Amino acid sequence: MSLHFIPENTKVLLVGTTNYNSPDFAPITPALGNISELRKIFQNKDIVGLPNRNINVLINPNIEELIKSLKRLKSDPNIETFFFYYVGHGYVMWHNGQNHWFITAKDSVADVNDYDYVKRNSLEYSEFKDYIESIGQKRIVIFDACYSGQATQSTNSISNEIKGTFVMSSASANEQSLFNPSDEYTYFTKELIKVFKNGLKTKDKFLTINDVYKGLYEEIEKYPNLPKPTQKNNLTKSFNFVKNKQFLKIDNIQKQVDMLIELDNFMKNFEQTLFQLMTDYKKKLNYLERSGLPMEIVSNYKKHYKAPLILHLNNIIQMINDKDKRYIKGNLDALKNAIEHAYD
Repeated sequence: MSLHFIPENTKVLLVGTTNYNSPDFAPITPALGNISELRKIFQNKDIVGLPNRNINVLINPNIEELIKSLKRLKSDPNIETFFFYYVGHGYVMWHNGQNHWFITAKDSVADVNDYDYVKRNSLEYSEFKDYIESIGQKRIVIFDACYSGQATQSTNSISNEIKGTFVMSSASANEQSLFNPSDEYTYFTKELIKVFKNGLKTKDKFLTINDVYKGLYEEIEKYPNLPKPTQKNNLTKSFNFVKNKQFLKIDNIQKQVDMLIELDNFMKNFEQTLFQLMTDYKKKLNYLERSGLPMEIVSNYKKHYKAPLILHLNNIIQMINDKDKRYIKGNLDALKNAIEHAYD
């Protein structure tokens, strides 16, 4: 079992809008932290392990730059799997009898009375969907934005119409996504990062996209004032998304235990051998004492009989002095450390 994508044929686009030209949208300072940490996670071989060249980052793009990046990815025939993450303001407006949801960029504006004006400087979800459906065969899309449930709960949901796409949102279709300007990450992405970096308490080596969503939801559910994430899965529930760090820690514990068991068996064998040598030596001493042989001959025999015993003791003492004290202590320390950090 492995991750369900080939790193060389996988591309990532991380988009973060922290500052806006228009006063219509407040700055989202934690967005920088979100993007920076997610980039490290996608690079980390213990979590995902993608080549750096396959990870594209856009910080404070204007709408033209965002669309240009999507077009470039759309034209790449080598992409099999595509990950898209966006953090910024989501904007929704009513027009022609339905809601229209927009991904904003630094030059976006808000005007509830002018749909065309808003559309010129933002990326409407229906247009975004057209780009996404042409990038790769498997897609995971994550939105950390207000009203992002429009992508998972409304009738024009991307996953309802495009096979092979999983969409996760930080809020429902009618809720704002929250952040604290002084925090390093937004609330939603902070919990997502935790799941990626810490893993989940399962026996599985990999976390599926469904595992990640479930773990994220359970963490956010602990905070009653936060909006609940939503998802629409038209990919597969069993899509292995990331390596499970908890499994790696549990596996490390098992390795340390196996080493200590091996050492314990070695010490038991040593004790058995020592006991046998001591028994043989005592028997031979008793024989010599009763033999009536001259003392010089008895002394020589004693040296000869105890040689294997001394050799065995010297070998084990040397091993303990040179290696095994440190080996035992090192493995015990490693086991203690692995257990202490197994469920951080």
